This record gives sequence, C-alpha cells and structure tokens, in this order.
Amino acid sequence: MLRKIVFGFLWFIGLNVVIGLLIAMIAGMVAGAGETDPQKAFEAGRVAGASVAWLQSYVFVGSAIVSIIGAVKGYLPGTKRAPQSSGGA
Repeated sequence: MLRKIVFGFLWFIGLNVVIGLLIAMIAGMVAGAGETDPQKAFEAGRVAGASVAWLQSYVFVGSAIVSIIGAVKGYLPGTKRAPQSSGGA
C-alpha cells in the first residue's frame, strides 16, 4: 500500500511539472514564432508563458485526479499488485 502511495505521488509530481512546462513552452513558441529579433521573441514568449499561468490550477487538479485514480486502480506503472507466489514447487 505504501508503494502505491509513493508511486502515486511521484506520478502526480511528474504529470504536474511536465504538463505545466508543455503548456508554457507551446504558448511561448507560438507567441515568439513571428519575431525575427531574438530579444523581442524572448519577451513575447515570456509574456505568453505568464498569460497561461492560470491554467496551472487545472493542471494541478487534473494531475491529482489522474494520479489518485491511476494509483488506486493500478493503471499507472509502479502501482500494480505484486504477483502472488503460488506456494507450490
């Protein structure tokens, strides 16, 4: 049971970080795509990344739901039941 909790927590952290970074990265890439000046592209990407920060609360809740359900049901890697030995030789 402790193993499921630990792996569920690790999946939560991983999902939360990766999805949050992907959202900010895509927003920054789209915003800075048309700029030829690197400084202006950087600034446009920074502003776009900050403008999608409100999505982080949804990512947080979604990651929590997926990791809790996935860990309890054993869908996520590391949360499956250990195979039971048959006891016979």
